[in-house]
Amino acid sequence: MFQRANVAGFLQGLFVLPLCALFGGLIALLFHAHGFGLWACVGFCALFPIFGALKTKQKSLLAGLLAGVIVSAVLLIALVPAHAQENPLPLSGFVVCLDPGHVSETSAGTVSRNGRLTEAHVNWVVAQRLTRLLQAEGATVVPTKLRESQVVANRRRAEIANAAHANLFLRLHCDSGEQSGIATYYPDRQGRRFGVTGPSTEVMQASRRAAQHFHPALCAALQGALKDDGIKGDSQTGVGGKQGALTGSIFSRVPALTIEMCVLTNSHDYRFINTAVGEDRMAHALLAGVEAAALQEKDVR
Repeated sequence: MFQRANVAGFLQGLFVLPLCALFGGLIALLFHAHGFGLWACVGFCALFPIFGALKTKQKSLLAGLLAGVIVSAVLLIALVPAHAQENPLPLSGFVVCLDPGHVSETSAGTVSRNGRLTEAHVNWVVAQRLTRLLQAEGATVVPTKLRESQVVANRRRAEIANAAHANLFLRLHCDSGEQSGIATYYPDRQGRRFGVTGPSTEVMQASRRAAQHFHPALCAALQGALKDDGIKGDSQTGVGGKQGALTGSIFSRVPALTIEMCVLTNSHDYRFINTAVGEDRMAHALLAGVEAAALQEKDVR
């Protein structure tokens, strides 16, 4: 009887730990967790049988759990890499430096006509939604600021993108004026600021290619919710017209796009972006643009 009990305890430990780890994996899948979140779920569930065995002090059960750890590790080593190769996330290895525009050294950004919505707030909220979407697709997201009210100079924002070796420096803004719609800007000529001339020809060419793929995908995803105001050069902006390029572009050593997501002073654009549904649609449209830009970069390579 004693030996049978030992064997039963060992077999119980051998099978229960992998099952608990699998249960943790299913929970992670349910909540779309990956990376650290996935391993945290698996580890947390795997701890339950171990704590139970330690509490009851069953040596045979502990031995089975130890064997279960070894079996689980072997299975993970054998299966996880193969699964990752067969089903890679669309943006795995792609680094996005995400820049919610304003507050900067130039201004706090524009404000809606009724004064209820600021550009800085729209940029920040959409950036937070977009960050989660990009990470779920496997992208590495590097933010240029950590809170909505943080003041970050435009030169510093570019330096953060450079330090991250970003595949794309994505700058989110809202426009003002009598026009309406969404536009994508890229550095089309060199500018000069603080004694520095930039960006390089390579960065301008890479930014132009990214814009040509990013913007159509962005507008297609919006399905006409906002007017397509086209792809434009930095030189067509107020600041770019004076300097030759936007400050963030001048100091960027990686492909840089500035997205004027809407015209905040336009009543139609304001109604669209001033809702959670509009913010979410914009974030998903921006994701589609990033995916298109990432795909063309792979083709170039």
